Amino acid sequence: MTKNIKMAQHSNTSFIEKEAIRILSSFIEEKRMAKTFFNENDKTPNYDGFFEILSTKHLGKIPKKQFIVQIKGTENLKYILTGVNKGKYKYLLDTKFLYYVKEK
Repeated sequence: MTKNIKMAQHSNTSFIEKEAIRILSSFIEEKRMAKTFFNENDKTPNYDGFFEILSTKHLGKIPKKQFIVQIKGTENLKYILTGVNKGKYKYLLDTKFLYYVKEK
């Protein structure tokens, strides 16, 4: 008797998440005023890593403040055509991480 074994698959979401992490990391580090420490394909439910704001007073860029982040990516941005938020994008997301931050 043979079993039907299916291999794990890479979902489209995994590619979207990786791209979001890459874009955010590049944006934050662009002026070398902050350093990112983001995880790819992590399974931690509450955060994806952190970034540090760096001191500009020293050549060695000493960390001043650290921020924990939860990174979300989407291909389903909604462009707002009317109202107060005209010209902006709308993105619906799960708010569990916001509650995690509130408790911390």
